[in-house]
Amino acid sequence: MGLSEALAAERNTRPGPRCGVCRLMDNLCEEDRAELDAALADPDFKGAAIARAIKAEGLADFQAQQINRHRRGDCRRDPR
Repeated sequence: MGLSEALAAERNTRPGPRCGVCRLMDNLCEEDRAELDAALADPDFKGAAIARAIKAEGLADFQAQQINRHRRGDCRRDPR
């Protein structure tokens, strides 16, 4: 098996439920989703700060590692 096949297999093997951050983003209004996308893409925003802001709005109670896992793409997302 070549590297491309190994990487393709890895992409589709994440077990478990879909990522909570992904689910949250599905339920946000367009403006809030854009703001969260921008914060997630900004390396100056720490995962803990994003988690605190989400919790302050009563949207979810994430830990920094959940935010950072989503940022890295290591979360369980829908196959594309």
